[in-house]
Amino acid sequence: MKKVAAHKAKLNKSVVDRIEPPAEGKIIVWDADLAGFGVAVTSLGVKSWIINYRTRDGRQRRLVIGRCDRLSADRARVEARAKLAEVDVGGDPATERRELRARMGRVPQSGVGAVGNWPAAATVMSLAAVGQLSTAVVIADLR
Repeated sequence: MKKVAAHKAKLNKSVVDRIEPPAEGKIIVWDADLAGFGVAVTSLGVKSWIINYRTRDGRQRRLVIGRCDRLSADRARVEARAKLAEVDVGGDPATERRELRARMGRVPQSGVGAVGNWPAAATVMSLAAVGQLSTAVVIADLR
């Protein structure tokens, strides 16, 4: 079983940079201002922005917004607010991402999503994951 320790702080670059990786498992530091927003740090030192929420049917979900070395704290907080607002109106961003990835797993032999173009399709998905492209654009490009 994974060990997870949790703490609370006002998350910004300097706070995240000072978080030491645990010896094993992972730690989560939750934002003091935005409930459900935090940073997860693995024993390998990987730091990722996350949100934690409950769906309408009571299931707890955790969604990685992006890596801390690639996404600023301010940008991650904006994305977290948007995803949490989506949850407030009945959405489930983690399930939506899982379904999108499942659709992408069916790589056609020709066209935009062909094996030869797979890195481009993965880049489109990565951009969509951080809110830079709409899901509709991603799905249209992969068909």
